[in-house]
Amino acid sequence: MKTKKTNILNESLDSVIRLLKVLMVVFLILYLLSGIFIVKSDEVAFVLRFGKLVGETSEERTFRPGVHFALPRPFDEVYRLPVKKVIELDLDSFWKIDEKSRNRTTLDPATSGSCLTNDNYILRPRVIIKCMIADPENILFQVFDDGYTEGVLNIVSAEIIKAISTLSIDALLSTGKKELIRIVTPKVNDGIKQMGMGVEILSVELREIIPPRQLKPYFFRVTAEDINMQTKIKEAKLFEKRMLATATSEANNIIVEAEKYASQVIKQSESDTAVFDAIYQKWRKNPKIVGDEKYFEAIVDVFERAGKKVFVPVGSGDKIKVFLSR
Repeated sequence: MKTKKTNILNESLDSVIRLLKVLMVVFLILYLLSGIFIVKSDEVAFVLRFGKLVGETSEERTFRPGVHFALPRPFDEVYRLPVKKVIELDLDSFWKIDEKSRNRTTLDPATSGSCLTNDNYILRPRVIIKCMIADPENILFQVFDDGYTEGVLNIVSAEIIKAISTLSIDALLSTGKKELIRIVTPKVNDGIKQMGMGVEILSVELREIIPPRQLKPYFFRVTAEDINMQTKIKEAKLFEKRMLATATSEANNIIVEAEKYASQVIKQSESDTAVFDAIYQKWRKNPKIVGDEKYFEAIVDVFERAGKKVFVPVGSGDKIKVFLSR
């Protein structure tokens, strides 16, 4: 009886051991199969074995779209990166507000992001960056720990702050948005290349730029006053143009009249000179005749100008006195 019980126990142990072996084999197969990974059509993958890339050449290290095998963890670790996909990043760091300052009526620069224009206006821009991964292997080793997206956002944020500081509020709110992007985009690309991030910037878009909530009432008041000032300046310039046009017209009229008068005086002078020359030539030939003519003309002129003329004989001779009145 005891032998029979021992045989049953041995058979049970053998069954358990066989089952454990089967389970171990199954778990080993499942463990090995867990190393199978799929790379999507817009991705590439890299396998790190104990922290070192698997493969000798760049082509061997890069796993293209399809099904691939790697050793299960902790031996291998698979990293996938999108390479044909446009990645859209939202730079909202200037919009983030600390919970403690959310209900404050004053702006706290330490907890609220903002930018300063060159004429001392505080603004909050919202920027969208579109980029693609150009060098995935470089990203894996250069910026993977911090995340390449954070690196791109930090570079764009720094360039946005610098660019806005060179522009005025009027420019930014009118045509300066394009100028801002024109300044920022090449500098962002240069910064990314210098850092070796392996990212290509496709576009930088300024979606919105507004004043902080705490400054909106003052901003709009200042903006309204600025518009009023610009209106007054335009009106003053129009008035200046009208006055200048009127003054120019009057000056031209005066010049024309002066030129006419000068022409008349010159003509009269030339005529008088010609008459004088004729008289002078006659006088040179016979001074007495010219003197008598002038005396006679003077007497005639005096008599023509006189109103009443009274002739009074003097003595018994042929002399008379003439009394003239106007």
